[in-house]
Formats: sequence, C-alpha cells, structure tokens
Amino acid sequence: MGIFIFLAAPLLFVALRLIQELVFRITKTRFFRQLSSSASGKRPPTVPYHSPGFFHSFGIRQQGRADFLANILAEYDGSAPFVVKDGPLSAHVVVRDPDHITRILEANQFKPEGHHVRLINEFNRSGKENPKAISSNNPVQNKDMEIARSDLPRKYLSGNDSTPLVRNYEAALFNNMDGKMFQVRTWTEIEDLFSFLSLEISRALVVALLGTEKLKRNPRFIRDLMELNKNVDGMERGLPRIMIPKAYDARDSLHAMIVQHLQSIQTCDESVLGGPDDVWNAYRGSKLLRLRDETISKIYKHDDDRAAGVLTFIQQTTMEIAPSAFWCLLEALRDENLMFKLRKEIVPPQYDGGRSFRPHSELRTHPIIQSMQAEVERLRIASCITRTNEGNDFKLDDSWTIPRGARVMILSRPLALDSTLWHRARPQTTQKHLSTFWAERFLVPREDAEHWMGNDLKRKFSLEGLESLMTAFGRGPHVCPGREFAKAIQVATLEVLLAGYEAQLSDPESVELSLPSARTLAYGRVEPLAPVRVRLRKRGPSTPSDPLVRRP
Repeated sequence: MGIFIFLAAPLLFVALRLIQELVFRITKTRFFRQLSSSASGKRPPTVPYHSPGFFHSFGIRQQGRADFLANILAEYDGSAPFVVKDGPLSAHVVVRDPDHITRILEANQFKPEGHHVRLINEFNRSGKENPKAISSNNPVQNKDMEIARSDLPRKYLSGNDSTPLVRNYEAALFNNMDGKMFQVRTWTEIEDLFSFLSLEISRALVVALLGTEKLKRNPRFIRDLMELNKNVDGMERGLPRIMIPKAYDARDSLHAMIVQHLQSIQTCDESVLGGPDDVWNAYRGSKLLRLRDETISKIYKHDDDRAAGVLTFIQQTTMEIAPSAFWCLLEALRDENLMFKLRKEIVPPQYDGGRSFRPHSELRTHPIIQSMQAEVERLRIASCITRTNEGNDFKLDDSWTIPRGARVMILSRPLALDSTLWHRARPQTTQKHLSTFWAERFLVPREDAEHWMGNDLKRKFSLEGLESLMTAFGRGPHVCPGREFAKAIQVATLEVLLAGYEAQLSDPESVELSLPSARTLAYGRVEPLAPVRVRLRKRGPSTPSDPLVRRP
C-alpha cells in the first residue's frame, strides 16, 4: 500500500499540473475570443486562470493584489475591461479605457465600495463585526455612513472651512520642527527623509485632527501609527498575526489609546472641552472629527467600534497625504530651478523666521505650484478606486456592459503613463517622457503669450482635455473629499520647510537610483527604493537678495 501511494503521488501531481494547464489554455482561448468578438453589450471576460473555483485567488494571495494586477496589465495590453476573481463569490472588473472610466465616475449608480466599513472592522481589535452596521438594506445607517465618509470631510476639508484645520497643521509642524534644535550655521544630517517627513507630517496631522492632549498622554501613538501604515496592505490581504506581529500589536495599541481617549472625554470637565461650535480644541480635536464621531456613534454604539472609526480616518489621512508632501519637497530638491521658483513664491521677501507666511489662497492658485502638484498626483500617487454598480446593467459603449452588482476597479497608474493618450489629448505634455517628473507639464501659454516656452507669468495651469487621464482622486459625484486638503497640506509643508530651513541632498546621484520605477506598481504607496539622505539647517532672517542655497 505504501509503495502504491509512493508511486501514485508523482502521477497525481503530474495529472493536476496537466489539468491546470488545460484549464489555462481553455480560459485563455475564451478570453481572447470574447475580446475579439464583434457582439454588442458583451460582459468583460475573465483573465485566464489555472484553478477552477479558486480562479486567481492563489496568485493574489501569493503576490499581493497590487503586484498581481501589475503583472496582468503588463501581460494583457490594451484598453478593454477584464475581470479578476478572488474566488467564486468575489470579482472585480478592471476598467482601463479613459472614456469608460469617465462614464463610470460620473454616473450616480456607481457607489464607492465599502472599503471604509471593512477598515473599521479590521481596526477593531475585538475582531467582532457589527452586522447591523454593515447592512446595505438599512437606508438610515447607509445615509449616516455616507455623511461620515463623504459629506463631512467634503465640507471641512475643502474651501474656507478647511482653513482652520490647515493652519493648525501648519502651526503644529512649525512647532515640531522648531523644537528639534536645528542650528543656523551647522548642518544636521537626516538619514531617511521619507521616514522623517512621514513621522513629522503625521504628528502634525494628528494634532490638527485629534488635539494636543492625545499625544501628550500617548507618546507612542505616532510610532505605532507609522508601523500600522507600513503594513496595512498586509492586514487587508488577511495575513495572520504571526507574519506581521508588529502591525497587529500597533493596531491594538492605537485602538486601545483611542478608546481611552473617547472615554476620558466623556468624563472630562466641560470647562476644558469648549463649545459645540469650536473649530478646534486641545482635548476634543477638530470639529470635523467630533461631528464624524457623533455620526458614526449612531451606527456603532460601542466605544470599540467608534475608536476603530477614528483610527480608520487617521490612518487613511496620514497614509495618503504624507507621501505626497514628501514628493513635493524631494522633487524641488532635485531641481534647483523649481526650488528657486517655489521659494520665490512661498517665502515672504522679508521673512523673519516666524510663521508670517503668505496666504494659502494665493499660493494654491500659482501656476507653477498647481502644475507641480498635478505632476505629483500623476506620477507619485498610484491609486485604486473601487465602485459598485447599484443600478441596472450599465453600457460603457457599443461593445461592453457592466452588469448590475458588479464591482469596478480603476487604476490611476496605467492612464498616467500612456503616452499615446497624453499626446492625443495635448501633444506638449509628452515633450518630456511620462516616466520622468516634469513640474511644468501642465502649464500652457496664456492667450496673450507669444511662445510656449516662456516664463511663468506668460503661462497658466490647465487640465483641459486631461481630466480623464487624471484619476488618482477620482471625479464626479464621489470624488475623493480629501483632494483639496491634500494639496493644502502640501503647500503648508513647503511653507514651513522652505521658509524656515535650508536643505541639500547629501548624495544627489544615489537619489536618482532610489527613484521607484513608474511601471512596476499597479497601486499603493509610492516611496523611494532606498533612504534619501539630506542636510538641514535653520535659515536666518531673509533679505531681498537672499540667494538660493546650492549644493557645494
């Protein structure tokens, strides 16, 4: 019997491999046949797979969803939509054509997927989901979640209502940097600029959102938040605690600290909590987070669930904003001409070393700043937008239809690097390769300008004709509510660092080698491949002739 099993095992293995290869060939033939079919109203085909029933789940678990999709996009070129299946009950339609994407993002029947709710459950250390809270059949709960997820952030993270939050962030970042004892005449080496800025930007954001008392009572909060941000993708993939123990420990610690914070507010003396209309309070934080917590508490009754809701918002905000602000600074350090222009606009002529910065409303409308931010959004942000078709079958064009209930996935990176589409939309944008950073890519001549390559006064910022290729934050009725806030934080960060400090790349050549490849990432956080070393020192009071500090 043992000999039979010994001899049969290799044969069984070979048989399984043959079956898998046969399944792959059949599904590949079916895939290309459906792509080439001239029928109208087709449903997107499923990408070839080896394992019936499991579909692409093994590849996704082994490689991670982002790497798996990057490989699929590289192998199956084109603009037709296709389906990727995590299993028999989980599938996403990946949409690549800019016209299809525009139709989906501007259609009301495509609703944001419940990523926010899944994170709340993931960040609840009790591990208990609230089935009532995640039910899609309760219109009142769905409305409350939409208010917390979208309406409140859209109100308080954009326009004039965002000004107090941005100013509080700027003040917190200024105080954090000022307390680090940087010298005026002596350079201080920063070994890893990405980690340094991620830490300081996140610290300032937490102060602006949660208040100062939170960090005073929990000095480990920011370190734990950084650990969680580094590993949140693994948690979403379902990696067990044994594989990423520090991430789960950080989550549990953060969750416990926020629960304690919420409970302490309930027992705190009302005299220190401020009034209901206060835009910010040291104990209760920002008005946005207070109103958001009150709304979520209508769905999630327990402190564990409310704390997970707060943690979700803090984690998403810091993870999405801090890297983009880092790239704004690094690209300025790589380009002395860009640095000169930014400092000229950001730093007041007679800067005294304090917080007397220029108004944000002026800076955020300057052409070179707008163009630089758009280029950061295009090249240094790789987003994945998911939508669910909650209406009837949706016609993308004469060929393709998205069925009712289908989940759609939109990746910003493929569109951002498609030179054919960019050249067709605006030929000037491809004067420099799309895989390289070009801060002036979105500048066009003013109507009264004579030449394309003029100074900034003769050019203006424009996205005309390019909107369908810029999808990092989405568009339409469900555009990301934090888009304006992210750009405001980028400007505020540059204000503090460029006005108050001189910075130099310690090893410019190594920085070029550490830049991530534009085509190897489908979505996720974009960060340098190796630590970027810089030197910092405080800047003395400015004079009208204060020159740009250049590398020796």
